[in-house]
Amino acid sequence: MHDINKFLSDFLNKGTLNPENRKRFIKLIEIEIKKGVEINADLLGRIDALQSEIGTVEDHNTQHTNEKKSDLVTAEAVKNEKRSLPQYKNPKNLARFLTSLNSNTILKSTTHSIDADLYDELLYRMGIPSYDYETHFKYIKKEYDELLQQYRTALPPAIVAKLNEFYFFEKKTGWSEAHIRIGWFSEEIKTWCRNHPGCCPNPGNDMEYLSPNLFRRERDVDNNVLNNFQDIIDSLKMQIECRDKSYLENALWKLNFDKFRQLNITLDGITKCLQFYTDVEKLKQAYKNIIHMCIEEHNKKNGSLKDLQIEVSLKKEKRTTDDVVILSILHKGSVFGKDITPPFRYGKSLTNLIQNQLNGMCNLELQTVLPDGRSVIFDLWPKGNSIIPLHESMNGVQFNLIFNLD
Repeated sequence: MHDINKFLSDFLNKGTLNPENRKRFIKLIEIEIKKGVEINADLLGRIDALQSEIGTVEDHNTQHTNEKKSDLVTAEAVKNEKRSLPQYKNPKNLARFLTSLNSNTILKSTTHSIDADLYDELLYRMGIPSYDYETHFKYIKKEYDELLQQYRTALPPAIVAKLNEFYFFEKKTGWSEAHIRIGWFSEEIKTWCRNHPGCCPNPGNDMEYLSPNLFRRERDVDNNVLNNFQDIIDSLKMQIECRDKSYLENALWKLNFDKFRQLNITLDGITKCLQFYTDVEKLKQAYKNIIHMCIEEHNKKNGSLKDLQIEVSLKKEKRTTDDVVILSILHKGSVFGKDITPPFRYGKSLTNLIQNQLNGMCNLELQTVLPDGRSVIFDLWPKGNSIIPLHESMNGVQFNLIFNLD
């Protein structure tokens, strides 16, 4: 026994064992103990300490390995997310494109009723004595193609597809979510114009005739019957412009009533008389998706939706040199739980929102309170590099959809 204890003592005193040899040494001791060899108490204490040290190193190495694996998983997830995110499109281009579409004399005549003044201006531009559908349609195609050529790659694909169907029935699927199959391309509109020489199909109230009734009755996205061609024009117009003093408020109120009537959503913060061009269908889709995100976040911590409170506002601001309209959706009492330090992960819901609705239509900014109690504001799309502290404390998470006016 004396020899084995001396051997162990000398071995431990060397202090030159690497981790692998230490593990082998411990195994040899365990074998000797099983044989019945007695080890003195002091050596057993030192051996126990050595065993604990090995365990600590292994735990540290395992933790380090797991951290590396976690970092790799996060890095791979961020990389995959970047592949899913689209190339950024500046919403200024959509605003400018739609403004041009509605100010060019030829194209304005396709999205508005044609009153006496516009009728005379239209004939002057086309160099004809009275209205002729075939001539008008040739000019529509020429002017639209030229305008689209300037902006095509900078626009959201959905607005291009919608207008291509409205003018030319290009894919023959109909335009808007309602798949309306009447537009400037329609054979029945062409036939009506041929049977009514000098008459345009979308006359204003000061003209002496009415817009042609449709053989095929269409319905818009709100299930309203479109009886005549002017109804078709007005339906398109409402999909590319928030046009009257309370249009957006009414549209969101109807959405809330149809889809979210059980929720406490207030629209009191919407400033009236703000008109701006955008893809209104996509705006409404984005609004619905953000409300669903608020519901999903609320349900993680609450069993009932009766306590969910959402406030919606609309205002005009000056941002550097740009005039913008900001639609804000505030989820009261919520906390933004994502880690906002790089590399920031959007997650599935935000990625889909950006990819399918926001990109090219508007930018996205977040004002929020963080888990540590700080209130901050930062750009989500396009992703900004700065996180700006707010002087006033936020009571929740607020999504700011930022639309350009020009």
